[in-house]
Amino acid sequence: MNHHQSQNNDENQYFDHIEQTYYSNFLRRDVVLSIFLPHKKEPSPIQAAFFNDGQDMEAVQMYSTLNHLYDLKVINPIAVIGIHCSALRIDEYGCISSADYMNRGDKAHDFSRFVIEELIPYCRKSFNISSSPKDIAFAGFSLGGLAALDISWHYPQYFNKIGVFSGSFWWRDKPAEGDYNDDIDRIMHRTIQNSSKKEGLKFWLQTGTKDETSDRNNNGIIDSIDDTLDIIKELDKKGYDIHDDITYVEITDGEHNFNTWSAVLPNFLTWAFGGNDYVKTDRQQLAERRHKMWFHLDAMSEAPNVDIMLISDKFDMPQLGKKRAVWALLPKGWDSFTERYPVMYLHDAQNLFNKNAPFGMWGIHKVMSEMIDQGKKIIVIAIEHGDEERIEEFAPFADENGTGGSGKRYINFIVDTLVPYINRNFPSKQDRENTGIGGSSMGGLVSLYAGLYRPEAFGKYMIFSPSLWYSSKIFALAKRVTPFLKSMIYFYGGGKESETLLDEIDELIEILKDRGFEGQHLPLKINHDANHSEAVWGQEFEEAMNILFY
Repeated sequence: MNHHQSQNNDENQYFDHIEQTYYSNFLRRDVVLSIFLPHKKEPSPIQAAFFNDGQDMEAVQMYSTLNHLYDLKVINPIAVIGIHCSALRIDEYGCISSADYMNRGDKAHDFSRFVIEELIPYCRKSFNISSSPKDIAFAGFSLGGLAALDISWHYPQYFNKIGVFSGSFWWRDKPAEGDYNDDIDRIMHRTIQNSSKKEGLKFWLQTGTKDETSDRNNNGIIDSIDDTLDIIKELDKKGYDIHDDITYVEITDGEHNFNTWSAVLPNFLTWAFGGNDYVKTDRQQLAERRHKMWFHLDAMSEAPNVDIMLISDKFDMPQLGKKRAVWALLPKGWDSFTERYPVMYLHDAQNLFNKNAPFGMWGIHKVMSEMIDQGKKIIVIAIEHGDEERIEEFAPFADENGTGGSGKRYINFIVDTLVPYINRNFPSKQDRENTGIGGSSMGGLVSLYAGLYRPEAFGKYMIFSPSLWYSSKIFALAKRVTPFLKSMIYFYGGGKESETLLDEIDELIEILKDRGFEGQHLPLKINHDANHSEAVWGQEFEEAMNILFY
């Protein structure tokens, strides 16, 4: 008997999420399934990933991750089947060949028969899932990861790709004391040792340097990493290619929790289903690119109410013919899609929440976390600048040397490409009254230009210390604008930035008033003691958000 309950079937999303209950004769219980299917029905059988601990699909943000990756065109249409565990999880997960020394995992054989003899045939019939093992992955977290590897090892005719997040490879049939021996008493390692190579299998294995603190052999490496590296050694001995068949991902400061696993979930899914779009990442690269993880773990620890997500480090900018990193800062719990939030698009993402930014940071993640405590929730979409191309991209007009002039194409990218993507994949309030754009210096200039050039897209503007000196053409443009839509433009300037800044802002505001903008919609904040710096702009961010949105 199967009971169906639909969720998150949004026409704007690429995947549907349904919940089903399947009665297993082998487990003698109802098994709840969280199933994610392409919204558009595919004519041919589709690839699929089976995940243990399906009750945690929301915690690892499976639904939003699938939609993000598919929207970026880095994965194929796939099905994901999340198998919810029961109160007997520690008995049903484990190794088929043997229970552990406390008789845990004694129902692992029954669980494997459920997966192979009941679940897979049901999913093939019901969801048009491919019967080819090369199209099927099995994955899990912690003990569920151990079970995924063990079942795949015993049934390679059903699975080709295996994903293990912080796997419980310590699983052993003796306590780690007395005559315990790593070489023979870890059950999964022994299972591999005592069997032949399973042709066709590919392995993706992940650990975090803070998965645990235990180090039973006192070699200075935590057991989680040691046990996983030893699995890799056993696979190497069986003849698996260490480069082509095995991918090892070690997350610096990664922990045994959903924050870390959700951070690396895109890595696994693109490895399994992304073809040439997957980029392998070794330990050193991960250490060097920590800020390019999907979740910035350092910043997250500083802002407990905020999720910090790297949407893509190569987001396509067709209007400019370039790719750029784009981040999202969101209130915790956003992925339930039960609440929608205003959205602020900000430039210069490198300086907003990265404490290692060379010129300092704003710290908006900490400000957002404090605002959330006050019930004031927004989404910030942060676009990284192009380093030496920053002025070229932010300047709406070319200077006398021909530098600049790509600001129009940059704003068109935000309005015509990025905003629609965000509205498809995040719980945004999509009217212009709840959509803002802002920045500082050249970022302030291009944000102001956005309001003059594409006023239909944004209703709120945060203009910090704008580089109005760059070209007098911004004043000329303002003199030609008629405000046919109501807008709120918040200006800020510091008294110690330049001799002309405050006068230039005053001149611009007077022009806008003459063109019909209402004075109460052109608030100006001046800090006469402030200089031109990231830290100062960060201090002004909360007040700007309160005036614009609250």
